[in-house]
Amino acid sequence: MRQRLRRPLTLSLGLALLLSLNLHAPSSSSAATPGMYIALGDSIAAGIGSSLPRTRGNAAIIANWLERLSGETVPYENLAVPGETAATFIEGGQLQRFRDSIAQSQAAEVPLAAVTVTLGGNELLGLRATALSDRQAGLDDFTGQYAVALGAIRDEVGPDTPLVVTTYYDLTEGDATIQFSDAWWIEQFNAVIRRVAGEQDARIADVATLFEGRISEFTYDPYDVHPSNAGHLAIAQSIWTALQLDDRPPSVNVLAHTDAIRSTPTVQFSVDDNVNVRSVGVRSDDITIRGPYETGENHYAVLLDLTSTDSDEVALTIEISDDAGNVTREVVAIQADDMRGDEST
Repeated sequence: MRQRLRRPLTLSLGLALLLSLNLHAPSSSSAATPGMYIALGDSIAAGIGSSLPRTRGNAAIIANWLERLSGETVPYENLAVPGETAATFIEGGQLQRFRDSIAQSQAAEVPLAAVTVTLGGNELLGLRATALSDRQAGLDDFTGQYAVALGAIRDEVGPDTPLVVTTYYDLTEGDATIQFSDAWWIEQFNAVIRRVAGEQDARIADVATLFEGRISEFTYDPYDVHPSNAGHLAIAQSIWTALQLDDRPPSVNVLAHTDAIRSTPTVQFSVDDNVNVRSVGVRSDDITIRGPYETGENHYAVLLDLTSTDSDEVALTIEISDDAGNVTREVVAIQADDMRGDEST
């Protein structure tokens, strides 16, 4: 990842900004080109499982983030069909609807911002509890159909449009190294998705790896195979990182500290991002920290316990990440003696 160092900045109230590191996700552009976003695939792409697919499904989240990034309205079409396979995508009408949408956007001189594809899950579901020979035949058929489907999509959008495909999570959370296990078969399908993606210069949102050990958090298993709201958000974050459209890291602004209870002062800071902050964390190798606590929109506070150190200065590391995978770390020096005050009185 690319790193950028900022010059030290002196702050008031005994705070000195020592070092700031911006760790960028791989990126090719600092701003997205406004244009249409099209989601293709099955029920996961359609947002099934989320409480409100048109706003909380993974594709809808991506559309919203594209608008935030560009600052303009982004035309969005979700053509995904629940139950779709690679074969039915080609023959059942979704591919033709996609071609029609591309033709309409070209006629209107609207460029494509991105296309995402989620196909293969229904093939996997249909092959559960089938004989070994049936599973192998199903994998062989998917290999050919998926290559045709993704090739047709790439032909329509041309070589320059960002195209992202997703892998599939393993509800069994099994060992994929055990040959012919359910987990092994899922990995065989994902291997096809990755290989064909490479052939078509498509980027991979590795949902399979993202969901490892988090099936209960991200899905409704064992009652339903679909992602929950948290799962759809996680898929969107994986796609957003793969799109590589956002290389601007979040920012941190240390506001002040208050000598709340002498040895337990509070440090306040705000964070900002051009699209969406994913996580906020604060750590120190010198002292115990409580928080961060959100005190307002994008405003946080941490409570420091200075009783565990006699040092004149302690260091805090504030780490902020966004949904594109950009990370900013601010290392802040705290003048501990100034914040303790005179405790003898």
